[in-house]
Amino acid sequence: MPETSSLPSVSPEPMSDGEWDKLLLRIEQKNVIPVIGSGLSVMQLGQPPIETELDTYLAHTLARQHGLADPLPDTLNDLACRCLQRGRCVIDDLYVEIFQALPNPQVLPLPLLKLAEIRGFSLFVSTTFDPYMAMALNEVRFGRRSSESTRVLAYEGNSSVDIPPRLAEIDHPVLYHLFGEAQASAGFAVTDEDVLEFMHTLQSTERQPKNLLDALHSGRLLILGCHFSGWLARFFLRLSSKDRLSQVSRADYLLEKGAPDYGDQVLFFEHFGGAKVLRGSATEFVNELHRRWKLRHPDLPPGPRLPAQTPVAEVSDVFLSYASEDVAIAAQLRERLAKEDISVWLDKENLRGGDKWELKIADALKQCTLFVPLISANAKIGRFRFVRTEWDVALSREKGMLRDTKYIVPVVADDTSNQDPSLPEGLRASQWYRRQDETDMARFVADLKQVVKKASPR
Repeated sequence: MPETSSLPSVSPEPMSDGEWDKLLLRIEQKNVIPVIGSGLSVMQLGQPPIETELDTYLAHTLARQHGLADPLPDTLNDLACRCLQRGRCVIDDLYVEIFQALPNPQVLPLPLLKLAEIRGFSLFVSTTFDPYMAMALNEVRFGRRSSESTRVLAYEGNSSVDIPPRLAEIDHPVLYHLFGEAQASAGFAVTDEDVLEFMHTLQSTERQPKNLLDALHSGRLLILGCHFSGWLARFFLRLSSKDRLSQVSRADYLLEKGAPDYGDQVLFFEHFGGAKVLRGSATEFVNELHRRWKLRHPDLPPGPRLPAQTPVAEVSDVFLSYASEDVAIAAQLRERLAKEDISVWLDKENLRGGDKWELKIADALKQCTLFVPLISANAKIGRFRFVRTEWDVALSREKGMLRDTKYIVPVVADDTSNQDPSLPEGLRASQWYRRQDETDMARFVADLKQVVKKASPR
């Protein structure tokens, strides 16, 4: 049932120059925490490139993969509902597909880059699962997209991952993903129901990130493009307050897509939520905030900046490629090879928050002596799997090697045939080893040790 009110509808008022000055002063005092939503992840994507929000791009991309193109869903929540309604997917698979479909843009979203330039912000809270805010911070403040410079944390429902207790003493930016970070499993919020569960868990005394909530309680919030629907925005404001919203004395700022249409919500936020609802788009607001910040700080040094460089991948003997459903088997295989002093690059262990992961995986493929694809029925599921992209990269690299070079060494995890026509021809032509055959696996380990020893004598 739609929310109703006997109060007159009102529209948000624009910011006056005096209000802008107050906001900028609070930012200079490091008393404002930006809460970043998907409305700021706007980038040029597709062919030809079209400016679109990440949420919409992912919803459209996966809808086409699942044959739900008429009409295309505008959000991932809509996509999930339609997939379930029509029986087109298993909901857990959707999280893996979203993780795999995250684009690797040549240019990061401009609003995020501009926020990163405002050095009065040291703690960033994200309601999205994508890595782009971390990448923007690393690029703007440290000169490279992938580094350890920005500390990236993500809330997990079964443990209270928290920020440092004395944030003012930290000399690097901190990014906290409030509703989880994208991964190859259902550990991040995609649907409205996911967000509601995260909200519920965050209120649990045993699983609260206490230091984060203390920071939210004491600071002013600048909520930008989070697209909270209905009561979710009210729940979020209450979560970030120690007291009843009617007793809050601070002034938060809330800029939501479609806010002028909210009417009674605007009244609620301003009179009970202690929040000023702002007019216009989140992107336009960030543009103006950045412009005014630069006017106040024209000569502010940009801070430490490292030379731009491509991140160097960890050098390992073996690159282990696998479908996300086979991660447990991959971990067991890595442990077995480690006992033989054979190092293994495993994306679950080697990728970190803020990494430009497609580039890092490509670099790791170039560095490793052997490419070991873990073949299974899982790797053949779905129209697109990133694991199959890894196969193609490895096969392409093998073409430039001498004929007698051993590079691709497939291990099959189930009864998949090496004559399966759905697999690449180059993969089928390689010698296969079967995980369920101990004799075969002993031969596999011995062969790898020989190749590794020859490539890098110890």
